[in-house]
Amino acid sequence: AIRRVLNVAGHITDGGRGDGPLDGPVEQWVETILGWSRDLRIDAFIVWPPDTGTDLIDRFAAEVVPAVSELVGGRVGSVAAPVDDG
Repeated sequence: AIRRVLNVAGHITDGGRGDGPLDGPVEQWVETILGWSRDLRIDAFIVWPPDTGTDLIDRFAAEVVPAVSELVGGRVGSVAAPVDDG
């Protein structure tokens, strides 16, 4: 089977939307990822933080993944922890 994987980066905000598809609140991330999953048939998303730290990954795992999983009936895979290369 062919698996489609997409690297994604952006900023999860607590307020308004930014210029990019993944620069905005959790709801924007959920809508965007759900659309890409459905329309482009993306199977997995790799989160690539635009800056150092794990805040984006932590919020993605705690807020975005459960919301998307609920909307697609639990068909969301596991979330890997970031690799500490330092």
